[in-house]
Amino acid sequence: MRMIKAIPKAWRGSIADLVARYSVYRRITDYYNDGSDAFDMRKPLKRDKQRKTVRANGENIKVDPSEVW
Repeated sequence: MRMIKAIPKAWRGSIADLVARYSVYRRITDYYNDGSDAFDMRKPLKRDKQRKTVRANGENIKVDPSEVW
């Protein structure tokens, strides 16, 4: 993570994009100190043939941080 944070400084960039093949499983409300939400993102593995570890509407499933850990 430190390396990712250092990239914009080294390249004089203004953003760092994350492009991944993950789906949002749930939204963790008020996760960060500034009150913004976080996303629990998951990628199903081959064992999950019925895709039970992912859901289509994960952005709308809101949970409290205490429910995650």
